[in-house]
Amino acid sequence: MKYENYYRAFRQSLQSITKKLTFLLVCICLWGCSSPDRGKGIRVVASYSVLCDLVEQLGAEPRCLINYDRDPHTYEGTPQDRKAIEEADVIFYGGLNFEPSIIKMIRATNSPAPKIAIHESPKIKIIQGDPHIWHDVENGITIVKLLAQTLQQIDPSNSQTYEQNLQNLIQELTNLDRWIAQQITTIPPTKRRLVTTHDAFSYYARAYGLTIEGTLLGISTEEEPTAAQVKNLIDRVRRAEVPTLFAELTANDKVLRNVAKEAGVKISDRVLIADGIGKPGTPEDSYQGMLIYNTCTIVAGLGGKCSPFNK
Repeated sequence: MKYENYYRAFRQSLQSITKKLTFLLVCICLWGCSSPDRGKGIRVVASYSVLCDLVEQLGAEPRCLINYDRDPHTYEGTPQDRKAIEEADVIFYGGLNFEPSIIKMIRATNSPAPKIAIHESPKIKIIQGDPHIWHDVENGITIVKLLAQTLQQIDPSNSQTYEQNLQNLIQELTNLDRWIAQQITTIPPTKRRLVTTHDAFSYYARAYGLTIEGTLLGISTEEEPTAAQVKNLIDRVRRAEVPTLFAELTANDKVLRNVAKEAGVKISDRVLIADGIGKPGTPEDSYQGMLIYNTCTIVAGLGGKCSPFNK
């Protein structure tokens, strides 16, 4: 009886140890055996949501400084942003004074990490210092190539993953570029005139056959429109018979609504996403989704018909 009790206690103890070891091994595997193709070994910082999204689609995991609902033109960098920049292995930002506070931080750091001003690439045809290059999908393809090239250089162990994701993205973006052009052709030719809050869609208009009839503000939302500028825009909208005006996600639309009222035209009930991507969890929370959303918003507002995008 005595030995049976010892045996029973020993067996119970052994079972308990076995369970704990099994649990420990599972935890170790989950922590250490996860997929290596997400660029977890490098610290990537990206300044605003378009770059953040494209870096993520390529396979890295960026620290994004400016959220989708913040205006990069007026965003003020934080101590947390400075710390992320100092600790980064690579820093991607727009440049061309798109996110001035972040640019100032990046240029002030002593970090040896590569600092890549994507918008300032000589491979992109800049429109008079306008930083909103990504609204032309051909520029978007150039952006992902530049991002992938840098990621492959600093993280060669994941080079194959970056390359595969790059090729998939190029194919999808090529199809998207063609799709956008097709949607714009459904707008009556005399109605292909765009009026927005600030001058963020010149690349889009150049690429897809629209005319920027006017904007309330210039390239940056830091500006304030004068009474003369507002009156001039009202007159231009009336003369051109623009059917719809478009407000923007991160900009105050009060003055533009007054312009629409005075000019006797409607303002779209869907705002354009001018300086990033859309809200997480929505169809427009990616670079491609944002362009699809903006295109269908513009097309519907100007009298065209938008068809679904098939990758």
